[in-house]
Amino acid sequence: MTNFLPSALTGVLGVTGSGKQPFPWIHISDVVRSIEFILQEEIAGPVNLVAPEVITNEDLVNTLVEAVGSRKGTAMPGFFMELLFGKERAENLLLDSPKALPKKLLDSGFEFNAPTIAKAMEIIIDDIINHDDDASVVIKAFASKLKQNKSVNKEK
Repeated sequence: MTNFLPSALTGVLGVTGSGKQPFPWIHISDVVRSIEFILQEEIAGPVNLVAPEVITNEDLVNTLVEAVGSRKGTAMPGFFMELLFGKERAENLLLDSPKALPKKLLDSGFEFNAPTIAKAMEIIIDDIINHDDDASVVIKAFASKLKQNKSVNKEK
């Protein structure tokens, strides 16, 4: 999700296609923790490494632009995505996604640090804002803009 933040911050991140397609996601800390859990609990068979909250592409875009205090960019219609990436690639990667659930993890007692997209964004933005002093110029500029947007949003 952090790959989308610069686009969200600059106001160019828009919905892809109808925006109604499911968007499976998971916070990186939950990926690491779930793999450790699977190994410790000796869970057999396939396990979906996705967050329990099912969101759409539109939900993701709305959450990201709200988190950084920006505006939504222009939507990218499905036919345009097909022209850019080819019909098969656009449909398989951008315009249609499986509605995956972490049933096996939940049934086994795994607890997510970021079960919702809102919680994941809170963690990601706090991590960026509190990034150490050795951060790159880009990260520092990005963190500065996020701090500014966060303080403006608190005043509202």
